[in-house]
Amino acid sequence: MRFFEWLLKIDRRWIYLSVAVVVILPLLFPIGMPTTITPPVEALYNYIDSLQGTGKAVYLVTDFDPSTMPELLPMATAILRHCFAKKIPVYLHGGLYPAYIGMGVLALERALPDFTLTITCSLVMSLVFHS
Repeated sequence: MRFFEWLLKIDRRWIYLSVAVVVILPLLFPIGMPTTITPPVEALYNYIDSLQGTGKAVYLVTDFDPSTMPELLPMATAILRHCFAKKIPVYLHGGLYPAYIGMGVLALERALPDFTLTITCSLVMSLVFHS
């Protein structure tokens, strides 16, 4: 209990200074951790490569919302860029909620500036029937 009381008495400037040091030191002296490619990612990459020239398309569903955007949007953008680079058609489905469609639009906006493509858009409506 005395430890927690001691923590409460520390001046907040010391806490901010320690956080700043912990954040700045790895920026000045990088740790150099290796980047590894996991087998599922390599399998997806190889599968998209195998689709080139076959006339088959990739069906990409962007059914994620803004809370998971920092993790999933870069993945969707990378898949789109890879497909565009290999000239593989992509069917982009936004899902059932308006936020999902916005995530697909964001992924397209990030991937499209690097390529000159012909885009064919069609509106696909998903109907949900309730009894």
